Amino acid sequence: MQVLNTDNSILQAIEASSARGHILWTYNRKKEEVHHTSSFYPSRSGIGKGNVKENGDVSLKISFEGEPEGTYRLYDYKWISDKEYELSSYQYDSSDNQTGSYYGGNFVRIDKGKDSYENYEEEIKSILKIQDDNEVSIKTKLDVWVDDLVHMAPNNDVVNTKSDLSEYLNKQNEFGYADMEHQVVEIFPYEEIILMRGKVVGKFYPKNGDSPIDFKTKNLFVFRRTEEGLKIWKVIYNMSPNI
Repeated sequence: MQVLNTDNSILQAIEASSARGHILWTYNRKKEEVHHTSSFYPSRSGIGKGNVKENGDVSLKISFEGEPEGTYRLYDYKWISDKEYELSSYQYDSSDNQTGSYYGGNFVRIDKGKDSYENYEEEIKSILKIQDDNEVSIKTKLDVWVDDLVHMAPNNDVVNTKSDLSEYLNKQNEFGYADMEHQVVEIFPYEEIILMRGKVVGKFYPKNGDSPIDFKTKNLFVFRRTEEGLKIWKVIYNMSPNI
């Protein structure tokens, strides 16, 4: 199920094997009413309205295409906790009597957790931003790496320790500085690691006063999940201009 929100509406696109369709709720703040439209199957469309309580409980009266004229269903959504609500749906005839048709159940919110794209994309971007920041210390840059790291840059020896990486970064600073930006191209999550294919674009400013040098690189990052959050484990850079 995909959920699209605005300040006054929520759209649920449902792709279950037993039900494919959508539900749209819009809220009229002036009248304090929730308006419902839905569509499932070739002819299961519904329209109705209701209200929402201060605690988030929702009650709706909905009529459906294809059902007898004047009949409707009452839906009650009652929150049990922040992550669980109870749904009950009773059908009524045109004389406002229950027909006996009922369905309902409890629904539990599944946390996005570690494998949520939104969760780890922002975390990765914050780590990459540290790598690009010329104002932070080398120690700060090293803090986002694990101890048994692997750093593979073009035309350089493979770096396997934080002390060697510190030496590598210090040598870079002796020749100038880079104004660069790491960019995310693709992210692939796994149980213990996250792979990221990315690129870097920037300019290198030599300390000897020579003209800045434009550069582009491709890269493959491997992030490891740790108790402190994501950290860089391995990275391979490629100077090929085709990104």
